[in-house]
Amino acid sequence: LTMTRYHYDSVTRKCEPFQFFGCSSNGNNFASKLLCEQFCVEKAIPKESDCNGLSPLVDPSNSVQQCDSSVSCPSGFVCNSQKRCCPTP
Repeated sequence: LTMTRYHYDSVTRKCEPFQFFGCSSNGNNFASKLLCEQFCVEKAIPKESDCNGLSPLVDPSNSVQQCDSSVSCPSGFVCNSQKRCCPTP
């Protein structure tokens, strides 16, 4: 049994449909496009302007990588004033 579900695509910045077969679900799996948009589009990824026109670093669950004085960003990224890991210019 398959069902159409929705996931947030960080590249297109949209909730996209996919066929779910009922196994190996993760947090990026929503019963409707509306639920996906309410959870992801409104708050998951900040606008590109937060990183001077570039997208902030996100983890596999599409959460923005947070940083501060005790948590540094990986190589190639810098912690900005909003405490997000942004690509090094």
